[in-house]
Amino acid sequence: MECSFTGMFQLQSIVLDLIHIFHRIMTLGHIVATTHVGFGRKKKFDAGKAVTENAVEIMKNMIKNVQVSKSNLINVNDIDPSIDF
Repeated sequence: MECSFTGMFQLQSIVLDLIHIFHRIMTLGHIVATTHVGFGRKKKFDAGKAVTENAVEIMKNMIKNVQVSKSNLINVNDIDPSIDF
C-alpha cells in the first residue's frame, strides 16, 4: 500500500487536532482544579479582633517561649543622656 503526500498530511492533521483537543481538556481540568469557588461572602481576617480574642493565650506563649540573654539586654548607663524621649 502506497502512502501519498495528501494521505500522510491528512493523518497528521487529524492526530494534531486530537492532541489539541486533549490539551484543551487538560488545561480546563487544571483551571477547574485550582479555582476556589466560594458561595456567599468570604470572611476577612481581622488581626485586631484576633489579638483581642486571644490576648491571654498570646501572652502565655510569649512568656513561655521568650529567651533572654545578657547580650540582648540594654544597660541604662549606655543610653545617651542627650536623647530626649
